Amino acid sequence: MMAGETASDTETAKVSPQEVLRRAAASPLVSYLIGVTGLAVVFIDRLLYDVGGVTDAQGRADIFAILAAGGLLLNGVSKEDIEAKGSEPVVLEGINYSPDSNKIRSQGASQSAALSKLQNSLQWAATTILDTTPLDSVVILLDGRPIWRQGVLPEGPLSVPAIDTTTVLSEASRSSTGRSVTLPDMRFVPDKAQFSFLPSNVQTVVVQPVEFSQSLSELPARVGGAAEGGDDKAEGAGKGKDREGRFRCLLVLGGRRAKVLTPKDTQWIEKLSKVIGRALGEFE
Repeated sequence: MMAGETASDTETAKVSPQEVLRRAAASPLVSYLIGVTGLAVVFIDRLLYDVGGVTDAQGRADIFAILAAGGLLLNGVSKEDIEAKGSEPVVLEGINYSPDSNKIRSQGASQSAALSKLQNSLQWAATTILDTTPLDSVVILLDGRPIWRQGVLPEGPLSVPAIDTTTVLSEASRSSTGRSVTLPDMRFVPDKAQFSFLPSNVQTVVVQPVEFSQSLSELPARVGGAAEGGDDKAEGAGKGKDREGRFRCLLVLGGRRAKVLTPKDTQWIEKLSKVIGRALGEFE
């Protein structure tokens, strides 16, 4: 490689003309162009020729042409990475908590290795969420207590209300499908007090239930400086649920922009919640 030549420049230079054509043909823009052109040709053909003189074969050909053009348009839409049109971002009130601010406590040294593994998994999942989604705050609750916090959050101990006294957290914990509850615009949420552990001006909130298999009766449900409260010995009823069938672990996320999440973001968050659930399930 010559001086001043970057790896990306070299890679670009190695792309063959055939590869350029293949990428161009697979682009959403080409699908849009061909699809619209096909529909326009059929429409113009109908305008220029007598409708009464159209044979059955021509009619069938027009139908196939319309279906093919429509398929190309749908293909373009499916390949297009459509960004959600969110509002202007705000500066969230709070401080930026790093992964090092979390200190999961446990009694006895025998669990130190398991706790270290758990902390690494939670850190990886939280960091990945912050790096790959338009969200800025991460709080992981277990039995109503925060066991992990990262990103922009209120300074000091996190005050988490009792799950049963809230609307959204309670709904997510009782989800029969395990899917997230999303509040795309917090301006229209009357009860913001249930998210007092998130920045007061948070714009978007996601609550994702987390499944795991272990009872976790000995897992300390608290990070350094977090709020007291919660059930120290809640017994699991399978898939990380308590005896009443509620999810014991909730992944709560906040963002600085309203209406910013895409379906891909939601699916990605669900996948990362499985990483958290697997880490909790493997805790011994």
